[in-house]
Amino acid sequence: MKKILLISIFIMSYTVVFSQIQDTIQYKYCELSIISKPMSFSAKYYLTVNYGYDEIWEAIKDENGKNKEFKSIIQCLNYMGEKGWKLIDRYIKNGATGEEIHCILEKSIKPISDQ
Repeated sequence: MKKILLISIFIMSYTVVFSQIQDTIQYKYCELSIISKPMSFSAKYYLTVNYGYDEIWEAIKDENGKNKEFKSIIQCLNYMGEKGWKLIDRYIKNGATGEEIHCILEKSIKPISDQ
């Protein structure tokens, strides 16, 4: 009986501690604009990102400093996923060059320590 009581207390305390850890995770958000450049046989996609600092949109660059090209929208999202971003919403907006796909992404950052 003592073992069952001890195990129950351990499980309950673990649940309380785990839920407190979950509450301290902070998130960062960004808006991703996926811009399509139609080509004769296929499309190329480019990304610009707004991290919420005014209306500053930064182009995603490759290692040579040129705009990074993607072959599909899924490749764009997978690239951002590899960087730790998670898609939470998307919408279509009319831009200067036609329709642009806009995505809202979130990324978990370091938990706040309770000191």
